[in-house]
Amino acid sequence: MHSFNARLHFVTMPLLSGMSVRAFLVGGLGTAVADPGAALKVLRSAPSGDAPPTVTIAVTFDRPVAGSLDRTVDPRPILTIDPTVSGRAEWRDPVTLRFRPSSPLAPNTTYRVSVSDRFEAMDGSRLAEPYTFSFRVRGPRILAGVPVGPGRQARFLAPAPVFELVLDAAADPAALSRAVYLDLAKTCTAPGVVRLRAESQRHVAEQDRWEFRDAGGWDRDRAADSLRRVVRLKPERELPRGCDGHLVAPASLDDRGRDSLQRWAFSTYGQFRMAAAACGWSREHCPTGPLRVTFTTPVR
Repeated sequence: MHSFNARLHFVTMPLLSGMSVRAFLVGGLGTAVADPGAALKVLRSAPSGDAPPTVTIAVTFDRPVAGSLDRTVDPRPILTIDPTVSGRAEWRDPVTLRFRPSSPLAPNTTYRVSVSDRFEAMDGSRLAEPYTFSFRVRGPRILAGVPVGPGRQARFLAPAPVFELVLDAAADPAALSRAVYLDLAKTCTAPGVVRLRAESQRHVAEQDRWEFRDAGGWDRDRAADSLRRVVRLKPERELPRGCDGHLVAPASLDDRGRDSLQRWAFSTYGQFRMAAAACGWSREHCPTGPLRVTFTTPVR
């Protein structure tokens, strides 16, 4: 058996001043240096404004509060949320407290968060008074749609089409039916609004088309993927042939979302006829190349 000696090496460094030590320690936490004689302050809080139902609540202080295992402050009594929300409070780092709700927050609801002043930071400082902020949870948003939806238009729809929309959270079918509709152009034989009826709602499945599986974008919060829903809607009456229109939906399914409408164009097929014909490549290849023909009605 071989033996060896372990030798400890100590690295010496110049003695730092008190302010330098504070700058070194607090700078490593990514926050500003706090005056040890001043009151504890909240540097930032989140969220603000309109937030998704899956939001995480966070508060960042100007100095360490939970600096070590033996100096950890119980995070549970620090935050009070109204209306009451069940979830888990934890320290993300010595200066940041976050609260993760156990379920999606109620849409179209304003939440008020209060930070208690009855706890001490590591240097013994406290908040001068309770800190409060508020945010509002928006309703579900449409992420994708087939045959019509964000970034997608449709031509040659049948008189009784089926529309499928991917939402970032579950929606009330009755509210969805009231909010989303078809707007047919004045040139149609029966112009105006056609109501849609939500027939079903389901989770996004592995066998769904890629537009549904990737709805929300590659950089989305994938932890919220299980909340997405595919809603199936049908018009309450048949659509006229040879008609242009738009699928109209609010920016979000809540009171504020109705102030901003989204419109996605579509058209239905008309009488059967050839709409256009063109060479597959160029005119010089027409005798031998493919001929591309477009009809006004789908051809099986």
